[in-house]
Amino acid sequence: MNQDRTNLLDSLRDDPRTQPPFYWHHIRPECQRWGILEIWRTASSYTRPYFDRGATSGEYGPNWVAGWLLYSVFRSRDERNNRNRRRGNEAARKQVDLSHQLQQNQQQQQHALGHVQQQEQGTKGYYDPVRNGTVN
Repeated sequence: MNQDRTNLLDSLRDDPRTQPPFYWHHIRPECQRWGILEIWRTASSYTRPYFDRGATSGEYGPNWVAGWLLYSVFRSRDERNNRNRRRGNEAARKQVDLSHQLQQNQQQQQHALGHVQQQEQGTKGYYDPVRNGTVN
């Protein structure tokens, strides 16, 4: 749906600047509706009850659950709207750095917690921030 030009709004269909993957708001409403109904119609017996609960005739009809799912797929597959995919390897490196930093912080907290617990061993064998105060 986000690759086929026939699904585009009339005003964008012949515009060479409009390139796939297309934005959700570039898709004709009747094609959006068809996609929503198709997801709902072909749902497995496991997911069907969830889609059935999303049936509505209002603004988000015919099914807000399937509509949200389809919209989310458009957003997640579009690299223009995904900061991590746009940044590529730098984002992955930053993620590793943050993960390493988090791990170090957790180890420091566990060490400090163990120290407080050893001091309080005579009363209770666990750390209670209300009783023992906070660890700096």
